[in-house]
Amino acid sequence: MMGRKRYFTRPAPDAPDYLQQIASIKRQGANAPIQGTNADITKLAMVNLHNDLENYSYRGKIIIQVHDEIVVLAHKRNAENIKLLIIESMMKSAQQVLKRVPVKVDAYVSGIWKKE
Repeated sequence: MMGRKRYFTRPAPDAPDYLQQIASIKRQGANAPIQGTNADITKLAMVNLHNDLENYSYRGKIIIQVHDEIVVLAHKRNAENIKLLIIESMMKSAQQVLKRVPVKVDAYVSGIWKKE
């Protein structure tokens, strides 16, 4: 939705797996806009979150992005406030890109990074 492009190489018609390659390209083509939009939303959220962490002087730092997750290392005193910043940042970024599509954001505070 933000202009990201995905290019595909046309398979040779005489390739033994020509039909499988065409099917794969169709699947990738259908998924690319969804995955690209998700990546753009997460990227915007990381930029917003980084700025918010500095503006609020919270003791927290973005460590890594894993697919659609942002892992933040935070001091215990700031963890809950930073969690709220993460949720707000993701929601704001999603609304900026998707406009009227409802978005759900989950955030957790944990001693270790794990899937809830």
